[in-house]
Amino acid sequence: MENKYVYEMLNDIKAKNRIRMCLLYEKLENNDKERMKWIKNKLPWYITKFCRISSNEIILKDTSIFIGVNFGKSARSNCYIELTPRDID
Repeated sequence: MENKYVYEMLNDIKAKNRIRMCLLYEKLENNDKERMKWIKNKLPWYITKFCRISSNEIILKDTSIFIGVNFGKSARSNCYIELTPRDID
């Protein structure tokens, strides 16, 4: 019986996290400045200081958001940054 309650509690937490990540995804999809702020917070300072960084891709996958990062004049993503529910707490 206790396993049932634990399972329900974990499902509730996962559902809340999914909703929070969906809201953040919608916010980042339309706001480039906010997206760049998250990228700069996740990358090391020396990359953001000496490289030109841009982003043109964002993906929501379950409870994670992946932001594609372009370095220099690249048109396609060179790497992806993962945002998790733990990052927004």
